[in-house]
Amino acid sequence: MKRQKVKQPTLQEVKDACRKIIAARNRTSAVNYAVNYARVMMDIENSIEARYYGLQTTIKAQALYTVGNIVHWKAPEAKWVRDVLKRAGKVGVII
Repeated sequence: MKRQKVKQPTLQEVKDACRKIIAARNRTSAVNYAVNYARVMMDIENSIEARYYGLQTTIKAQALYTVGNIVHWKAPEAKWVRDVLKRAGKVGVII
């Protein structure tokens, strides 16, 4: 069986997903811990970690932390957000 290739999201898609998490912070408690990770992701290019470890590695780690904190989020956009962040955590992003 042939393995399907995971489609790399763009950095803009990842930031849009993070904006949705930040916007949902007042509507549900399921995203409270993820909000801080999403805020860091919004300015990831200028972070110390990105300069030290590399942007792709930092995005992958931050995306996985964020996904881990939105597993109980049940909003209509939650599935898309989780999918984008999981793909970013798996294969990085197109910059």
